[in-house]
Amino acid sequence: MAPQIGKPVFTAEEPQSRSVAHQETITSQPTLHHHTQVTADADALKFNAAASTQLRFTNGTTQPPGPDSNDDKQQQLIISPYNDKYHLLDLQALDTPNQLLALALTLLKPIRPDYATAPYTESFNWDAVFGFLRDLARATGHHWKEQDFYVVEFRSCLRSDADPVALHELDAWSLQEAVESGGLLKYWFGTKNGKRENLATCMFQPLFFLSRGLPKLILGW
Repeated sequence: MAPQIGKPVFTAEEPQSRSVAHQETITSQPTLHHHTQVTADADALKFNAAASTQLRFTNGTTQPPGPDSNDDKQQQLIISPYNDKYHLLDLQALDTPNQLLALALTLLKPIRPDYATAPYTESFNWDAVFGFLRDLARATGHHWKEQDFYVVEFRSCLRSDADPVALHELDAWSLQEAVESGGLLKYWFGTKNGKRENLATCMFQPLFFLSRGLPKLILGW
């Protein structure tokens, strides 16, 4: 099931089935491996949901900390194809619903090769993301109430003479500013197709777009 902009993704009548990938593993909110223990390969982060490998499921057991670990560093989540210290999300700054959604969005990846031009709601693995979100809410004992989140969809067609290095630098700086400003939960962008078309998308906390009248994604069950 794909999310519908402005309509509930989950309804009270919908069965709250567990996601297959995690049904035997989640008993509490996962902790995080240090981001340096996760690949920095952009394609893996875009297309293979490599950010999800940062999540560590302990099942109630105690595991030794990773290298250079402390409480602050271990709360820095990879939320984009940029795995470096300037583009991480501080989970400690978020309340529980936003933490859980940010964790669930580490699974986000496209499910069709024509995502650059295909309908947005049919282009990603929303079933897996929101199934995982249900599992996380259940495992942490969080009673999920209907929440508003804001989605931005960027469609682009690059000029033939566009400078890819300059565009990459501008994108990285823009994301760093967005992370520092607060509100961002996820940033994803693809790779341009043969017609130089591409898709990028962001998901924000509701306070960031409060009273701006932008389309919203409603999550409730």
